[in-house]
Amino acid sequence: MQPKTVIDDSAPLLSTLRDRLQIRDVILRAAMAIPTRDAASLLTFFAEDARVLGYPEGLELSPGEYVSSVTGAEWDGRQQVITNLEIDLDGDVAIASSMFIDTIAPDPAHRPVPTTTMTAGRFVDRVARIDDEWRITQRQIEVDWAVAGDAEILGQFRAAGGTTADVLEREQAIAEQRTALDEQSLIDRQNIADQIARLARGVDRLDLDVFTTHFDDSMTMAFGSIEVPGSTFVGMSSGDAPNRYATQHAVSNVVIAVDGDEALSSTHLFGVISYRPGFGPAFIKERNSATGGLLFSGCRYLDRWQRVTGGWRLVRRDLVQEWTGRFDNTAMADFAASPASVGTRDLGDPSYGALLPVTQAGDLSAVADRESIAEAIIKAEAGAAARHVLTQTITVAGSRAIVEAYRLFARVGNDGNVRLEGGRELLTVVNSDGSWRVTDITLIPEWRTVAPDARRD
Repeated sequence: MQPKTVIDDSAPLLSTLRDRLQIRDVILRAAMAIPTRDAASLLTFFAEDARVLGYPEGLELSPGEYVSSVTGAEWDGRQQVITNLEIDLDGDVAIASSMFIDTIAPDPAHRPVPTTTMTAGRFVDRVARIDDEWRITQRQIEVDWAVAGDAEILGQFRAAGGTTADVLEREQAIAEQRTALDEQSLIDRQNIADQIARLARGVDRLDLDVFTTHFDDSMTMAFGSIEVPGSTFVGMSSGDAPNRYATQHAVSNVVIAVDGDEALSSTHLFGVISYRPGFGPAFIKERNSATGGLLFSGCRYLDRWQRVTGGWRLVRRDLVQEWTGRFDNTAMADFAASPASVGTRDLGDPSYGALLPVTQAGDLSAVADRESIAEAIIKAEAGAAARHVLTQTITVAGSRAIVEAYRLFARVGNDGNVRLEGGRELLTVVNSDGSWRVTDITLIPEWRTVAPDARRD
């Protein structure tokens, strides 16, 4: 369903940022409706005469046909992660270009051999203001690559991690929340989004101070029917460090609804765990005893926030499991042989010597700067095929910013298989003549796999 808004036209910058946020929300909320099979809501993001074109070649669907194709298929879990979102706004029309990773975990009743299929590509959406609401008038779809992984473990994760039904009411509340799109609301949204990114990197770097900074004292972490205090979760996060080469909590699709001193948010997580030999769930230890294994996992965070003195604090987080997949880990041998070339799961990681002190957006200019910095990062290495930019931790000091961005990179080999690489980029971004541009990039690789092309099945 379309987000309900209160419009404030007090300043040109506010108007521009408000329009960009509403357009972004249309793209992200459309993706958010897919895991819940909320066809009625998904349909509201498209104009009545919209067309969906592209993949497979020659495809042309009405909004109803497109919505049926993505919500009515026989799957047990699905997630559409949006990355690299750029918006070219011109009055009452815009072009929203993005990349996607669409992952489907099968319904065991219809596919006895459970295989998670991951497809990635691009959306080019024409968006227009219609009756004071932004809607997609045309969606062009291109596909870059597709891979398949073993999905046999999904049921176990679902049992421990909750289901869509457990949190559907809260997800609907986020979609329906009435939010005033005034200056303070936009600032609040930006600062909550920043904290979501910092919490993700805090888990990956085992930075316990991040949790004490951003967790409320009474914070609760919920995995389905299992609820633990935030302090217990912190201990769980640090206890597995020796067993893993790397973890990546790559977040995207952040949708935030602010209501005074309270806020709700929904975030999609594309998670990767690279296990060392002999560790991990049984289905990884047994099949990858000599090399370790990769576990890919798609989840949603449903968060509740409270404003306190000094900023926002996380009060509750529900984790919803959508899909899992096991991938081969033999390519990790290259990293293990060159430990100096990769990041570390501690405070000795190279990012800690590079990032500037944490800052919060305090006015609309700071919000606009962060938007411009984020798009500059997307444009960096724009010629590189299938470079998905996810979790971004942005630190700013005047006309200079240092950013840590998570990256998923894909290359299709001559054999049709896909080489997936995950890592981080440390980027220096400077403001020159009113425009932010990337001047330096340092790569920190973290995991690697070669996966079969799912389109051959």
